[in-house]
Amino acid sequence: MDDKFLYQLREQPRPEFTENLQRKLALSQPAPLFRGGRLKPAFSLLLIGLALAIALMSVTPVRSAVLSFLIRVGGLSFNTTTDYPGDDSEVETIEDRTLPLNEAMALFPYPVHLPQNVTLEQEVSVGELSPGNFHIFLRGQTQQGVRFYMDIMTNPDTNGGEIIFPDSVEEIFLDADHPAALIRGGWNYDTKVWDDAYGTVRIKWVLDNLLYDLGGKIDDLEALLEVARSMLP
Repeated sequence: MDDKFLYQLREQPRPEFTENLQRKLALSQPAPLFRGGRLKPAFSLLLIGLALAIALMSVTPVRSAVLSFLIRVGGLSFNTTTDYPGDDSEVETIEDRTLPLNEAMALFPYPVHLPQNVTLEQEVSVGELSPGNFHIFLRGQTQQGVRFYMDIMTNPDTNGGEIIFPDSVEEIFLDADHPAALIRGGWNYDTKVWDDAYGTVRIKWVLDNLLYDLGGKIDDLEALLEVARSMLP
């Protein structure tokens, strides 16, 4: 069947309708990114900035510098970062040995301040990071039954720079002369993120050239502060 009769029945639109439609189509078109064969200046700057940002973040040392910040709290240095540090950091294995508490304390070249009015386990773990650089881990319990643990280390300057999450540490004072760092939460090994509800709180301070790191349950913070204050001279 010949379909020419369909075209014969088609009615041409009015000239006013055609002009009005063309104006609307012209207004609805987006502004061209190119002008005279060149990019608009604003769009050019946007592309340059985006390229620089991608280049910076793709380089590992630069990315680390951007995402981590060195701060000093309570007389101690900390590296704050949002990245889980375990995947990229090298882990050094240290062989520990178990010693009686009094023998472990005798290894330190400086007087060791132990908490008062508490019960300490008499067997402690001792590691030697380098000749004469000791690390001792001990456990104890207050008279009220609050359990705690404590690390005591020599060379506090070299043991600084702990990697923590931003805003997880604050400065406190055990007394007017002894500042300390209060750290809430910890890195969750399973989820690879910092967990504020990890259930731990730690108090770190330096006293007589030794670094003390006292920790326990976050709900027992007041009792832990009493333990720390009992160690002040």
